[in-house]
Amino acid sequence: EERRWLYPSNWKVWPSTIIIKDGRKGDNSIILSGSYVKVGCKHSFNQNACWIRKKTIVAPELYLLIKPDVSRVGPDAAIISTSTNHDDTVSIVVTLPNKWQPCDALNRDTQEVVKATIANWISLRSMSLSTFKTNFTVESPKCDDSPLLIKMNGLSDHNVTDICCRDDVSE
Repeated sequence: EERRWLYPSNWKVWPSTIIIKDGRKGDNSIILSGSYVKVGCKHSFNQNACWIRKKTIVAPELYLLIKPDVSRVGPDAAIISTSTNHDDTVSIVVTLPNKWQPCDALNRDTQEVVKATIANWISLRSMSLSTFKTNFTVESPKCDDSPLLIKMNGLSDHNVTDICCRDDVSE
C-alpha cells in the first residue's frame, strides 16, 4: 500500500515499448512474451495507457492496459488482455501486482514482476439455471412525502430472512 501513495520519481514517464519475457515453463496457455508498443491515441484508454503486442503465428494480439479501481478505494492494476476493454473480465489473461506501474519497466531494479495473477478459465460440461415462481408484489407509496420507500407483499419468513441476512440493524 505504501507505493500507492508514494509515486516513483519517474511516474509520469512511460516507455514507448515494454518487452515482456514470460518465465513460465511447460505451460500450454497463451504466450505473453514479446514487445508491447505504446499506442499513440490520447483519451481513448484509461490513463492513456495501452501497449499492443501484435499477433504472431503462435500467439494472439495482446494488450497491456490499466484497469481502474472505479470506486477509488484501491489501486489501479495493470492487466494483459486479449481485448482493449479492461472490463471484459473473460479476456484478461494476467493481472499484474498493484504495486507495478508502467514506469517500472524503465528501471532495471523494478523490471522483474513477481506474483502476477494468471487467469485460469475452465470450460464447464453443462450448467443449468432455474427460477422459482413467487407471489411477490411491490408497491410504492401513494404520496411522495411517505417515509415508506416500497412495500413488498407475498414474502415468506424465509424470503425476509434472505433479504435481511446482511442487515445488522433490522429487527
